[in-house]
Amino acid sequence: MTQRSAGNYLRDSGFKLKEVKVGDRKPKKTVAPSYTEMEFLLWNWVSEHQNNGIIKRYYNQRSKLCSIDFTFTSHRTSKRTSFGASGAGRVHGDKELSRYTNCIVTILWADGTFTPSYLFTANRELVPKTAHTKKDKPRQAHLAALFSEFNMDKSRVIYANIGKRTYATECPEFVEKVLELHPPPDGAAAFSDNGTSLMKDGEPILKTKGYFAEYDTYPAVVHHALSPNDNLLHGTAKARWKGLVHDWSDDARASIMLLSLLDEEAKKYGKHWWERNLLNLTSAGVKPLLHDIPMEKLFKLEKRKELYQKWLEEQNGVEGVTSGGC
Repeated sequence: MTQRSAGNYLRDSGFKLKEVKVGDRKPKKTVAPSYTEMEFLLWNWVSEHQNNGIIKRYYNQRSKLCSIDFTFTSHRTSKRTSFGASGAGRVHGDKELSRYTNCIVTILWADGTFTPSYLFTANRELVPKTAHTKKDKPRQAHLAALFSEFNMDKSRVIYANIGKRTYATECPEFVEKVLELHPPPDGAAAFSDNGTSLMKDGEPILKTKGYFAEYDTYPAVVHHALSPNDNLLHGTAKARWKGLVHDWSDDARASIMLLSLLDEEAKKYGKHWWERNLLNLTSAGVKPLLHDIPMEKLFKLEKRKELYQKWLEEQNGVEGVTSGGC
């Protein structure tokens, strides 16, 4: 087909020839890094730790090296489908989503063991009570049945006193509570993301509070690819969870089930994830590791771009102010 014929065809189909504007575009606030830049950043961080850092020093004492992170029970973006008459309005369900979002602390150790995950919630109805009223008795019986069904210690659900808020956000107090219940071994080390959730007065609590002898953070833009917790433990457990939960209005059942699934995935794959992502990663393994995560997933949120911008500023010696607290 000639260029003229193609033009006639497009015009007849409702298209119009327009001038293409080139250059002088308003620059974006931030620029997402390319895969090449991310590969370099990821491998540079890991190789430094393998050669002279925490990974080298703890390679033969893996029971003292851990990775700490948060995940949530949020399912507000979940979609349900059902059949309805053609041309009719939206189908309405008879069960509502829970209005609470609970925060879970996960800790994976490099030897394949794990600290039990703890769930922090503002939902009083999810917290077991030793004494309760007659009206409260059915709910407490339901909770007891759930803890028994999932072989779960009821102490792993903790009430978060955060006022009228329904969203238990990640904060240092939650991690401190878990570490008080399960103190790390002497001389232990930890990795985590580099957000403010583990900071108090601008300092990382994992180091300043004496929980760990050594501590470092994953680079922000490749945190999801490096952490054995994030896309791996949390991702695999939640994928199963979303397929198993049929009634999201039962916040207790959904939340306790997720804790149980996190236990199962950590027990099965925790050691493998540590070895693949950090302990035994080679330069040849960087590209497959990073490309397991679609670029659009990494940077579809403005938050991710902001983290990259923060990293760029850090490379130029620009320090930011951080603060902790729930």
